Amino acid sequence: MTNIIVDELKPNLSADVPLDAFLRRASRIVEDEFGEKGEIPPSWFLVTASGQTHAVVMPFPATGEDPFADNVKNKGVAFMRDYFKKCDVVRYAHVAEAWMGTKPASVRASMDPNRIEIVSLIVEDRDRACCGRREIIRPASGKPYLGKLELVDESPKLGYSRFACRMTRVLSSSRTSPVHPSKL
Repeated sequence: MTNIIVDELKPNLSADVPLDAFLRRASRIVEDEFGEKGEIPPSWFLVTASGQTHAVVMPFPATGEDPFADNVKNKGVAFMRDYFKKCDVVRYAHVAEAWMGTKPASVRASMDPNRIEIVSLIVEDRDRACCGRREIIRPASGKPYLGKLELVDESPKLGYSRFACRMTRVLSSSRTSPVHPSKL
């Protein structure tokens, strides 16, 4: 992998708070970064078993051969799985700008003419995951800004997420699938 930037995180990201609180903290980091730079590069905020926190910024450039950057995303996730094991990561947040479609899932969001631009937030530890999003609002004049945090799952405290994509289930775990709230 190329263009990977690792940096120590100063904000209080901890494995000692509920997962939805971790999501809200990651959302505030994203809001500050977006307010300062006007964009969010694909990033992973990590917490290790020893309590260290750092960020890994990993762009996913599209190419003519890979116009949606699927291959580089898959390689990036494979790299992160190994990196998580090496660094003993116990919790993470993945944040990235994305398109959210309004059509059925069979249509790529980038092909939906009514799509909206969002920042996607996925947080996970070894037992559970939850997700959120913030709409990117780009006024005709003025600076772009982020809308309010919306939780994708109705009950993130219950320990499962209906949201599944290549950026989830990156941590090693004994679980093979999310735990449904009725099973808790």
